[in-house]
Parts: sequence; C-alpha cells; structure tokens
Amino acid sequence: MINKIMKVAILLLTIFLSLATSKAETTFLQGKDSLNGKITGVIIDKDNNSPLSSAAIQLLNPKDNSVVSGTETATDGKFSIENIPFGTYNLKVDLIGYSNVLVKSISLSKDKSEVNLEPIKLKSGLVSTEEIVVEAEKSAMELKPDKKVFNVEGNMITQGGTAVDILKNVPSVSVDFDGNISFRGSQNVKIVVDGKPFGSQGANIGNLLEQIPANQISSVELVTNPSAKFEAEGPSGIINIVLKKGGGFGYNGSFTLNAGTKDKYNGTLNMNMRNDKLRLNGSYDYRLFNFIIEGGSNRQNFISSSSAFLNQQTSGRVRNTNHFGKGGLDYNIDERNSISLTGNYNDRERQRNETTESSQYDGNNVLNENYFFKTNEKTDGYNFDVALNYLLKFKNPKQSLTSDISYFNTNDNTTGLTERIYVVPTSNIGEKQTQLNIEDNHETNFQLDYIQPFSENTKLETGYKSIFRKTDKDFKTDVFNSITNSYEPDPDLSNKFIYKEQIHGAYAMFSGKIKEFNYQLGLRTEQTNSNGDLATTGQKFDNDYFGLFPSASISQKLGTEEEISLSYSRRITRPSLNQLNPFVNTSDPLNYFSGNPNLKPEYTNSIELGFAKYFTVTTINPSIFYRDSKDQLARTRVLIDTNVTLTSFDNYGSSKTYGAELIVSTTLFKFWSINGSGSYFNTDVEAENIQKGFVNDGYAWSGRMNSTMKFPDILDITFSYFYSGKLIIPQGELAPFQSFDVALRKDFLDGQASVGLRVSDVFNNLKFNVLLKGEQFDENFFRKRDTRAAFLSFTYKFGKGDKNDERKRRRDRPDQNQNDGMGF
Repeated sequence: MINKIMKVAILLLTIFLSLATSKAETTFLQGKDSLNGKITGVIIDKDNNSPLSSAAIQLLNPKDNSVVSGTETATDGKFSIENIPFGTYNLKVDLIGYSNVLVKSISLSKDKSEVNLEPIKLKSGLVSTEEIVVEAEKSAMELKPDKKVFNVEGNMITQGGTAVDILKNVPSVSVDFDGNISFRGSQNVKIVVDGKPFGSQGANIGNLLEQIPANQISSVELVTNPSAKFEAEGPSGIINIVLKKGGGFGYNGSFTLNAGTKDKYNGTLNMNMRNDKLRLNGSYDYRLFNFIIEGGSNRQNFISSSSAFLNQQTSGRVRNTNHFGKGGLDYNIDERNSISLTGNYNDRERQRNETTESSQYDGNNVLNENYFFKTNEKTDGYNFDVALNYLLKFKNPKQSLTSDISYFNTNDNTTGLTERIYVVPTSNIGEKQTQLNIEDNHETNFQLDYIQPFSENTKLETGYKSIFRKTDKDFKTDVFNSITNSYEPDPDLSNKFIYKEQIHGAYAMFSGKIKEFNYQLGLRTEQTNSNGDLATTGQKFDNDYFGLFPSASISQKLGTEEEISLSYSRRITRPSLNQLNPFVNTSDPLNYFSGNPNLKPEYTNSIELGFAKYFTVTTINPSIFYRDSKDQLARTRVLIDTNVTLTSFDNYGSSKTYGAELIVSTTLFKFWSINGSGSYFNTDVEAENIQKGFVNDGYAWSGRMNSTMKFPDILDITFSYFYSGKLIIPQGELAPFQSFDVALRKDFLDGQASVGLRVSDVFNNLKFNVLLKGEQFDENFFRKRDTRAAFLSFTYKFGKGDKNDERKRRRDRPDQNQNDGMGF
C-alpha cells in the first residue's frame, strides 16, 4: 500500500513540476525581452456600483510624478496597462464630475508580475483626491541572500493550530509525534522567535512551540548555512519564527474563535495601536485541546530464552489548557534613536492518563508475565520572556549600533501517580509510586552589534554576545509501603541536578559587492564554560571548551533571472541538560533512562550550493548540501538485564549527510497558486568507537505540495500533502509517514470577517513507527495521536485607521520618513 502511495505521490509531484515549469517557460518566453508587468482593475460609482467608462488612468513614477503610461476605462469600467517595467508606481484616476483617486505603492516584480486592483470607487460631485495604499499579497516564498522566507500569514491549513503545525508545512522541516523538530533530517537545529532565544537549554522546545498559536505567526525564516554573525549552535541551520506586529496608524484588532472535533477549542484577541512615534501591540490566546494517544512496541532479546519476547500496548488521554499573552512597544525617540520592548507569557496545564499493558513470553511464546502499568500525571507550568532592544543610527544611515538584552524563565511542576497491577503470575505483588518533578530554567542574553560601512558596497559587522543559563531539576519519588499504609521517600529513585552554562562569543564579518558578485567572510569565536552537580550523590563535572567557527559565502547573478550561490560554515552542537544528567531513571521498570556526563560537543562542517531561477510567475530553487560531523551526539539503547533496556547518549565517531532539495513556487492561473518541494539525502553513520561493526547508512526523501485556489466572492480552498520516506537514525530507522489536509475559507463584510473549515490528516495516516537494532535485541515501536480532526473558525477584524492614514501623516510630516525603514 505504501509503495502505491509513494508512486502516486511521485507522479503527482512530477506532474506538478512539469506543469509549473511548462507554464513558467511559456510565460517567460512571451515576456523574455522586456520582463515587464501588468496592472488591471475596474472603476465604479461609489453610490450605485455601476461601471464608469472613459475615466483617465495615469501611471506615475512616485519619485517625480512623471507619467510612465496611461489608458482609459472601457464601457464596463475595466482597464489594463501592460509592458510596465518592474518597480513601484502610483496610479491616478481622473473623471470629470467625480473625485480623483491616487492609488499608491503598486509594486511589480518577478515574484508578482501582475497586480489586479480591488474595485476603485469614485464619489460623484467631489473634487477632493482620495489616497489608497495597495497592500500587495506576499509571495508564499521569498529568496533572500542569507535565508529563505516562507510567509505563512493567512495559511488556511494551520487555522486553529500552533507553531508546530506551521512548521509541519514548511519545506525542509519535519515534526515527529513527540514534537521533535528536524531540519533536513537533523534534530540539531537552532530555533528562535523574532530572532531571539526561545526556551532555555533544559526546556522541551517542541512543547513550548505548541503554546504559540498559528494565527500569531507572520513568517518562518530558514537559514540553512548561517554566517558567523549568528550563534554557532545548530549544525543543520536556524529556524526563525517571526510573530505578527501591528499594521497602520490608528488602532485596529481582530478576534478569532476555533472549535475542533473531540473537544478542541481556542480563541485569540489581537489589539494594535500606532502613531508617529509609538506603536503598541498585544494579544491573548486561550486554548483547550484534548486528544487520544496510542502506541505499542515489540521487542525480541537474544540473551535470555525465558524472556525472549516483550509486547507492550499503550492507550491514554491528554488534556492541555493554555493561556498565551504577548505584548510589545516600539518607540522612535528621534530619527536616529529607537527602542523596542517585547514580552511573552504562557501559563499551561497538562493532564495525562495512560495505561500500558506489558506481556512477556519465553522462547516458545508461552506467557510468563503480564501486568498493567497506569500513569496519572499533571503538569502546571509557565514560561516568561522579555527583551529590550536599542538602535542607534549614525549620520550615515548604514552605520548603526544595536544592543539587546533578554531574559527567559520556564518552570514546570509535574506530579504523578504510577501503579503496577500484575495479572500473571498472580503471586507477584503490585506497587504504587508518586513522583514530583520540578524543573526551573533561567537564561539571560546580552548582545551588542555594530555595522561600519566603508563604501556603498562594502561593510564590516562586528559583535559580542554572552549567554548565562541555569537549570535546577528536582525529581522525587515516594513508594507506597503496604505495611505502614503510607508513601515513603525512595532515595534510589530521586535526584536533584543543577546545571550551569556560560557561552561568550565574538564575531567579525566583512561583506562586499562587485557588480553582480556578492561575497561574505566571517569568523566567530565562542568560549563555553559549563558544570553539572548531581546533588543527590555529590557527583560533579566540568566541561569547558573553546571553538573557532569560520563562515564564507559567495553569490553571482546570471542576468536578471538566475542566481547561483555557494556557502560554508562550521557549527557546534552542545550536549543538553537531559543528555548530561547521570541519574538513572527507573520509573519504567523495563525501560531505564540516563544521561552521560562524559559527552563532548559535536562539530559540523557544512557546505551548500544553491541556484535560483526566476520566471514571470514561477520561482525554482534547487540546492545541494553536504554535512560532515565529528563526535555526533546520538541516543543509544542497550539491553542490560534479561529484558530491561537502558537508553542513554554517546558520541559516535562521525556522521556524513549529503542531499539535494528542490523548492518550486508558481501561479498556474490567476486564481490558482501551487508551492511544492522535494528533498533527498543520504546519511552514513560510523560508531565503531561504541561497538565493532556499528555502522548504519541509508537514504531518505520527502515531498510536500500546497495548492490554493481563490474564487472571488465564492470561497478559497487549500489542499496540502506531505510524504516522508524512510529516515535513517543512528541505531535504526523511522518508517515512512504521510498526511493530507484540506481547508476552506469564505470572506464577507468586505473582508472584515471570515469563516473557515479545516480537516487535518483526512485519511488518518499520520503515525510514527521506529525500528531499533542493538547487539542483543531488536525492537519495533509506534506512537499515534488522533491527528484526524475538523476545525471550524470565525475571524472578525475591527478598528479605525489604516495605512492610508499613515501615508497621509507621512506626507504632512516628511521629516519622519526615515523612521519607516527600521523594521518596526
């Protein structure tokens, strides 16, 4: 069945690419000589909506108001201006007896060569001029010199979802059942929010991202080969999640309500306010999600015939309640000085009830042990972060000094009750335990960046950053004593672990441009000082190391339609708190877990060759990459006693990954856009330092396609399909998985309100199945949530003031124009 689906997926992707390329080439050949754009629209009477003919249309250069082109409307009120060179223009509409209209900031580019304006309404009997600002719809994908930007605002497939759902729909990124995020097949990825750290080292980043509602996210930026300006952590790259900010002058806002099957609800309120100097924005989101989980495993061990086979079946329910609030202000002190303050707060509660049935058989498949292991767990937690930014611009606007300070705190308090009930043999006595797990993480960042331009095309960037982290993890277990009929502390199942880490880094980067050739050279140094203290046993360890991280990139434009680039970087993966904590957790009697304080950091050299081809309506971006890692950090599982495994971490000798990726974005027709990607990579793992003959290699591929059709005044519809082939992991493989989603949306009240319907995992295929192989055992386990769900959403936008007001204010206050480029 999977093979058939794979063949169908390959066929669909091939057809899609052929259609996209064919359509793009046809359009490209038609406009190859000029590479020009087109503007169309219709002029109507504001009072009765009747078309207005013979209205004069002038296309103006915004710099000097010179006329670039012109036409007049036909009897049906429509007009069209073609063969317009790419750029930004104003459009003036003039008709005797009616008000004039000036439509501003109409942009034409390779990504958007045709603009179809909303109906322009003229008011009779007036002589005033009304200004309208065109807000062009962003392309789904934007290629920038150092990153790929995927604009996800308004993505119907993720309505009612979280940041994790957003990442599931971004090329090169995949998310497994437990929220672990992989980038090009590697989980060693650095994830930031608005360019700032999100979550400290001890926190589960997947769980934290599930607290950010999808409708708060504007775009996702992928930095596949970061320069020396970025932290060296994360060999596979950096994922930057960009949150939304307020729009134009005045105040505005929106609220969204979502309801999903099997008790899934959330609501969001956004508010924004802005004037000449100050912008305030804030939002609040409430989320209540219930879902069912199931799983199982089959293990065969080769060292004991009395317990040769183990079968486990798990079922449970999870209930998540979440409050998420964020706020920020941007203040322009003057045209050279500005400050920004942002903050996020999340309060959450998670309840998990789970039952696992374990059955153990001897070599003749005779049952010799059967019991139920029940878990009731509740987690109360919060995370809080705040960041302050100051920007100083010198007389030369390209010369600037930026300082940042940020603080992050996350705290989770988990209480649990576990109970083991024996069925076979009946003589075995069950046991009860209570657990209390308190984890408190703190992280503070200080950063200073300076840009010194030497000419129009060359500049030097330097900076310094310090990171201070501290994690306090306290795990206590009480065991029920049937004699005293009370719970008593068990020191063998309790531990307190304190971990501290400091990272101090400095960088220098020189970049320049010679005609259409761009280059960038950089070097970063980082000193890491860390220490761990297992207070329960008095075991302490220190791990200090220094690293040099060079980076380089070059790019060359080949005419106006093509660009080729080559980049290199050296990166690091530091062991995390859970990987280092030496305490052996035996809460699950058949699956122990422990960290390894002797872990070393993993270093990776990465190189990537990229190419971009721009057609009029299509962008094609193929790339190939290679990563070579030494002392790879990897999870290992060994059989330690008959049928008990210990999961820990080790440094493997090396790992090499190479692959290719293709991303295509196209508009087949005016109403139909398609975005697709396909990737292939091969991984070779060598760990003979752990065990002789311990090598693993294999390839994996994945494909993703997103199709959106917009039928004006009817509805919008989106289909999304994702397929991931077999994925090689150091000690086994992850089986293929796939998902198909569909979403509908209808706008009304002139776009102020919308209703949407989304169905995720329509065919209920999303399941994670892992095969592990050890020297003394084989194991196959799977996990699944109720991923098939339907969500109904309603959104309403309100407020006064928009970008037209901003343009008018800027026209009246020309001295403030420079502030618009600060990125606020």
